Amino acid sequence: MLAEVVCFVDKFYSHVWRVAVPTIWQYGYGIHLNDSERMPDIMDTCDSSSDLSWQPAKELVFNCDPLLPSSYIHTCGKISLELGVAEDVLKIIEDSEESCVKSAESQNSDLIPAFYEGGLKVWECTDDLLGFLSNPSNIQQKLKDSAVLDLGCGSGAVGISCLMSEASHVHFQDYNEEVIKYYTRPNVTLNFPGVNVEDKVRYFSGDWESFCGLVQDVKYDLIFTSETIYNPDCYKKLLKVFKQLLKPEGHVYVAAKTYYFGVGGGTRQFEEALETDGVFKSEVVWKFDSGLNREILKLTWL
Repeated sequence: MLAEVVCFVDKFYSHVWRVAVPTIWQYGYGIHLNDSERMPDIMDTCDSSSDLSWQPAKELVFNCDPLLPSSYIHTCGKISLELGVAEDVLKIIEDSEESCVKSAESQNSDLIPAFYEGGLKVWECTDDLLGFLSNPSNIQQKLKDSAVLDLGCGSGAVGISCLMSEASHVHFQDYNEEVIKYYTRPNVTLNFPGVNVEDKVRYFSGDWESFCGLVQDVKYDLIFTSETIYNPDCYKKLLKVFKQLLKPEGHVYVAAKTYYFGVGGGTRQFEEALETDGVFKSEVVWKFDSGLNREILKLTWL
């Protein structure tokens, strides 16, 4: 009974937050959310993830270079990237009968667990990671010749910035195949015109649980992930990815809010999960204390 009450209260606050603030910023070139002003619309978040049917992981191989018709320059710190317009993706898939992205947008939802994970939006914690990477005193010097995983990549902005910093390999993973096909990969192509980076990149879609089985022989120096700890039910398989795929001397960087209203997850709860799991130690290496508090956690092996 108590759990039902908590769930109702969380949903109530989430609804109030969405109604009380602007829901989207439109700049003419695409969709970019300032989520210090709003929270994602997450449907059915109080349902247990064990009751959901998750898409199996698979590697995506492409034979052509798809390009979106328009783009804009996305700048964070010293990093400037050319990104496609998310609205163009919606136009491309508007004739598709079965589209997770189209269905989510028609319901005005940013996130639908096990269906659509918000990959067409550049969330603010992604910008936090980009700004963090642009500071030479943080991690920039460690990127050269590193094997990198951009987990829950969405636009691919973090992975693209790592390629620009001479990472040896970057693998992009997002839950939705449509996001990878129509948004992530075109963004990679946009930022390396006339340069063949195909031997440095791989693309994966699907659930984290089966993703581990798909790349079980791969190890990464660095794993970056942002806005992926809003659902505590997914912590176990997220940690499984880290434990299976991170090199012994590797690091994980998790960018997230301290608390997600309407959901219950956040950096404090994730730290509790880490302590219970007993495999990684974490430290806050960056934080933003104005409005909705945001942080970047650095995870290393115990």
